Amino acid sequence: MEYATRLMVGLAKTYGQQAVTAERLSAAENVPVDYVNQLLLRLKRAGLVASHRGIKGGHALSRPPAEITLSQVLRAVEGKIFEDVCEKYTSAKRDCHHESGCGISPVWQRLGAMVESYLDGITLATLASERDACAGVAPDAGPNRRSLKPKGRGMGTVRERVEKVLDKVRPYIQSDGGDITLVDVHEDTGIVEVRLHGACGSCPSSTATLKGGVERMVRQEVPEIKEVVAV
Repeated sequence: MEYATRLMVGLAKTYGQQAVTAERLSAAENVPVDYVNQLLLRLKRAGLVASHRGIKGGHALSRPPAEITLSQVLRAVEGKIFEDVCEKYTSAKRDCHHESGCGISPVWQRLGAMVESYLDGITLATLASERDACAGVAPDAGPNRRSLKPKGRGMGTVRERVEKVLDKVRPYIQSDGGDITLVDVHEDTGIVEVRLHGACGSCPSSTATLKGGVERMVRQEVPEIKEVVAV
């Protein structure tokens, strides 16, 4: 996911210019060239990247950066954005003893929809402009560029930003008898510890779904964080 996004942001910054070779992308993003080629093949099959032959050949976005969303990139390389862990029980042997009357499964389904909706609203143009801002380059303004930074307030501490992400998720979990609270943020290791309560605490798939949903949202909005674990 991370490498594919970095490659696509790199192509977004050169959109409308000469095509970029896999070797150049590999060197720019510090990704092995063989893996770059594998990712580009998947992105090409999804219609997001076009390849050009010849002396000036290489790879380029198939359409403007403002028309390609982060969700499209993730679907191209991973197939699914949010893994519904409960689905593994629908084939072969169903061995989840919480299956009957499970109250937490709908929560994770809505959480998955929320994650997908969030990523649907982020374009490569947005990511390219944010990358320019981090590098000290003034990005071009445009109606299709949505800022990932909170509006009308400072970024806040790492802990405050993590809390804000959990505040977005918490209502969905509470609606079905669960809850999630922040235990600690280890800025030195990039690990966030949370505690699951109620129905979440007893669901066997909650930890895996936590990492696929909550962790992904936290890492997206708080780049300093590497992992979210339940304690």
